[in-house]
Amino acid sequence: MAQDATQDELESRFLVGRKEEIAVFLNELTEPPLSKKIINLYGTAGIGKSFLLDEFIRLAHSKQALAVTIDCESFAVAPGGARLALKHSFMQRLKGRMKKTPF
Repeated sequence: MAQDATQDELESRFLVGRKEEIAVFLNELTEPPLSKKIINLYGTAGIGKSFLLDEFIRLAHSKQALAVTIDCESFAVAPGGARLALKHSFMQRLKGRMKKTPF
């Protein structure tokens, strides 16, 4: 577990120039209402979206919040496509969280 914390700390240190995005995310994470928020992150390939999403997930976990991500290219552009992709991502995240929770 300590190794995971160290890895997260190292990755967070490499995130440069994203203070505004982090502040917006933390505000959304802590301001009421505290549930069911969707944040759309988009941009040109190679600008660090995935790295920023990883940081958002670390921050959400540090606040005991559940965060899931979907890639819009991973589902059909059809009625319900986004909903099904979100449901799948949510279920995968819950499975991972349950494995780490001691009973």
